[in-house]
Amino acid sequence: MISPFAPHMAEELWHGLGNAASLAKARWPAFDAEVAKAAEVVVPVQINGKVRARLTVRAGASDDELREVALTDAVVRHHTAGKTIRKVVIAKGPLVSLVVQ
Repeated sequence: MISPFAPHMAEELWHGLGNAASLAKARWPAFDAEVAKAAEVVVPVQINGKVRARLTVRAGASDDELREVALTDAVVRHHTAGKTIRKVVIAKGPLVSLVVQ
């Protein structure tokens, strides 16, 4: 990756890794979607339009899982204590938005 910007340094590092052929003749790495996929995502939680918490959940979590994790979080429970939760909206992206009164 640094070869276009620092070719001499890249060549030295390439040989230091045990490669005999020149880096200029090496193939560019192939893209692998499985390696690039994130295992966890950070989901912001809004309460009445203000972001109050950020939760780390597994990628691909269902709407029910997101709702459960958001409602059991200590920060969210602190901001909703003594209030009625009118609506829980799970937006794609993902985002959890609570409307409380």
